[in-house]
Amino acid sequence: MKLFFITTLFSLFCVHIPAQQKNCYNEWNAKFAERGADSIEDGEYSDVIITFRKPGNTTCYNGAAQVKNGKLEAFYTEEENGELKPVKREWEGSLKNITVNNGRSATMVARGNELVVIFWPRKLKQSTHIHDKDCSH
Repeated sequence: MKLFFITTLFSLFCVHIPAQQKNCYNEWNAKFAERGADSIEDGEYSDVIITFRKPGNTTCYNGAAQVKNGKLEAFYTEEENGELKPVKREWEGSLKNITVNNGRSATMVARGNELVVIFWPRKLKQSTHIHDKDCSH
C-alpha cells in the first residue's frame, strides 16, 4: 500500500513536457539566437533560407531575397532546376514593412496561420566556443 501511495504521489508531481520538435526552423532560429548575425545591408542575396511553418509541419527552402532600406523587398524559392520562383501567398497584413534584424526577417503570416521567416546564414557570426589548448609541451 505504501508503494502505491508513493507512486501515486510521485506521478501527481511529475509533469510531462514534450521536447521541442526538431525542425529546420528551430535549428536555424537557435543558431541565430545563440550566435547573432552581422547586419544585412541593402542588396540582392541568392543564399537565404526561407522557412514555412504550419502546426506540425515545417519546410525550408534555399532561396533569394532583396533588401531595401533595411526592409524585405521581395523573396523567391529556388526550384530544383535553379529557377527562382516568387513566393506567393495571401498575407495577413502588408509586407511593406518587414524588417530584417539579426540575420533574419520578421515573421510574416499567411492565411491559414502559415508563418514565414527568412534567414541569412552567411551573416551568422562565428561560434564563440573557446578551444582549450594543451600547453604542456
